[in-house]
Amino acid sequence: MRKSHEPADSSNRLIETTSTINNTEKMENQQPQEKRTLNSIVMRHHLAEELLFDAGGELTVEIIELIEDNETSLKDKLDAYTEWIGYCKGQAEYLKGLAEEYTKRAKTMINASDSARERVLQAMIELGETKVKTLKHNYSVRVTDSWKVKDDINNLTQKYLVSNKLAEFVFKPSISAIKEFNKGFDVPEYIEVTSKNSLTIR
Repeated sequence: MRKSHEPADSSNRLIETTSTINNTEKMENQQPQEKRTLNSIVMRHHLAEELLFDAGGELTVEIIELIEDNETSLKDKLDAYTEWIGYCKGQAEYLKGLAEEYTKRAKTMINASDSARERVLQAMIELGETKVKTLKHNYSVRVTDSWKVKDDINNLTQKYLVSNKLAEFVFKPSISAIKEFNKGFDVPEYIEVTSKNSLTIR
C-alpha cells in the first residue's frame, strides 16, 4: 500500500521560508540598500509575514531585524520616489512654461503674418487692383461671405432651428453646483460616483 505524503511541519516551512529570504537578501545585498526596488521591499514584507505565521506569531530576533531593515528600506525608497516626483513636477512646470512662451511667440508671428496680409489687401483695394501677377506669385482680391446666427434670436426661432436639426442645445451639467445643491443629502440617482485612491505627500 502506498503511503500518503505527510504534510510538512512548521519547522520545515520555517526553514523553506528562511531559505527564500536568504536567497532574496543574497541577491539584494549585491547592491546598496537604497538600490532595492519597491517591489522587492513588498516581497520582503510578505516573507516576514510568512516567517511570523510559521513561528506561531512569535516575534523572533530574525523577524524583528527583517521588519526593521525593511522599514528603513521603505522609508528611504519613499523619500527617493518623492524626490523623483518633485523633479518630474518641476520639469513639467518648466516645460509648460516653455510651451506657453512658445505659444505666445507663435501667436505673435501669426498676428504679424495676418497684419502683413491685411496691408497688402488694403493696398490693392485702394489702388483698384483686383489681380496682380509678379515673377513669384499671383495676387487676387476676392469676396467671401461669413454667416453667423444673430445673438438676439427669439425662442421660437431657436425651437424651429432645433426641430429641423439646424441647431442643437448643449447639455452641460455643473458637477460642483450639483454637489453644493445636494449637500447633506444622499447622492442623486442620476449621479454615478467613481472612487479611487490617491497619495498625499506633505
